[in-house]
Amino acid sequence: MKWLFGFLGKSATRFFPLIIWLLVSCTSTPPSSENTPVSQPAKPQKEGATVIQEPPPAIDTTHWYVYLTFDDGPQPGTANCIQICKEEQIKASFFMVGLHTDRWGAGKRLVDTIRQAYPQFVLANHSYSHANNHYRYFYQHPDVALADFQQAEQLVRPNFRIARFPGNNAWGIEHKEKSHHLVAAVLHKMDSIGYDVIGWDQEWNFRHTNSRPVQIPDSLVARTMQLLREGKTRIPRHLVLLSHDRMFSRPADSASLQRYIFLLKQQPEIVFQTIDQYPGVSKSPAIAAHTF
Repeated sequence: MKWLFGFLGKSATRFFPLIIWLLVSCTSTPPSSENTPVSQPAKPQKEGATVIQEPPPAIDTTHWYVYLTFDDGPQPGTANCIQICKEEQIKASFFMVGLHTDRWGAGKRLVDTIRQAYPQFVLANHSYSHANNHYRYFYQHPDVALADFQQAEQLVRPNFRIARFPGNNAWGIEHKEKSHHLVAAVLHKMDSIGYDVIGWDQEWNFRHTNSRPVQIPDSLVARTMQLLREGKTRIPRHLVLLSHDRMFSRPADSASLQRYIFLLKQQPEIVFQTIDQYPGVSKSPAIAAHTF
């Protein structure tokens, strides 16, 4: 400041207002204009946060999938189930018991027929002994239970490592387990050798005195549609129906199965599918995956 007044000399007083204006103009920050883009600092990401690059895939809301499954074969009734599904041109899954296969020559041929009919049919593992109907002992001895399923795999040779537990509605898919605590250890062991375990959303009950169906087809279809519409299944829009081969050994009961299928086929949203197509099932090949 002194050098400036020295330069101007006596005329400094006259130019004093001009000097003050120049100094203020040079040191002040000009105001920003509304039309001038101002860059905003990026918001800091939380540590460990996941950035979604693409939206999740759209959920198919145009179809409802029904997985028709038959347990405990080969038995009287298995051949009728095969024939009806072929006539109606629908897909189905058969959970076979090794002991029944081993002791019945005609049963072995039925098992081969189902296996070779893939992809219309899927052959799956329902244990060797069916726990000899002593379920508590079976599940309280996980190594015994695992060996039982492995024995069934060797004999039945299912299409994939897909199983259902005898006498228990347990699920084990994508390493996610849903089961009663009694069977949890067996479920974990099955997962460790690559098995998906399938439960059910709806059951077609039978009378234990004569193995005949309890629900009539019309009421069963009404319940199936209700469960699908209300999303009361393990996965919305997907329903697994449990039935048993022996329920359909009589002509009148076979007709019930055929009517159930016929009524569902009248619903344009319904698609019959095999259990290997159920969401999350890994379709691990049987036998070749592991050496026992």
